[in-house]
Amino acid sequence: MKTSLYLSLLLIVCSIAGCNKNEGKANWQARAAEAETYRIKKHIVIDLEANDTTENYFTYNTDNSIATESNASFGYTYTYGNGVVLKMLTTNSNVVETYHLNSEGFTDTLSYDEYNFFTFQYNSYGNVIKKDFQGLALTYNWTNGNLSSAGNGGMVNFDFITDKFSTINSTNKGALFAGRESVNIPSRGYNEYGDELIYTYEFDNLDRVIRRRTQISDEYFTYY
Repeated sequence: MKTSLYLSLLLIVCSIAGCNKNEGKANWQARAAEAETYRIKKHIVIDLEANDTTENYFTYNTDNSIATESNASFGYTYTYGNGVVLKMLTTNSNVVETYHLNSEGFTDTLSYDEYNFFTFQYNSYGNVIKKDFQGLALTYNWTNGNLSSAGNGGMVNFDFITDKFSTINSTNKGALFAGRESVNIPSRGYNEYGDELIYTYEFDNLDRVIRRRTQISDEYFTYY
């Protein structure tokens, strides 16, 4: 596998799913719940390999669920009802993603059309433990709310900055239906072949992540 492709996969796995110190369960869950309350206003992504920049903007409903997201190319609107979330193009209301929710309010099935869909399984905390694309399954292993490894056969492993709680998860973009991601922020992702992705961060005075940098990307976050 090419290193750049593998490193890109590491970024994706951390952002959609996500070892921390031996902290009491009630304590880390309380601190994670506080971090979940922050909402991202703007997310800038600089692709250092392609020398390309994307600015993404987010607005929210009164219950802090995502209402819209947009960039220079596309705008999307989210609607909710009867256990279903629809992500639609703002320009013509065409549905691009359909989320069918389980009884806990997490995504059971994500479909793009009748032929392309994902199914999900969760643990008791709401972390994804299995993601299946029509027979191709990814498994996710968790320790105290953090993603310790993920993959299909060959596993990607993660180390975390254990005294920093993530404010850049899907929840912080109002995707409450996406399941819970890692409560801390990763410092490193790696596999048995020696591929490695190193994360560095900057924080504001509320300890929120305002910058995340790796070998292949540089990201900036602002909050409401």
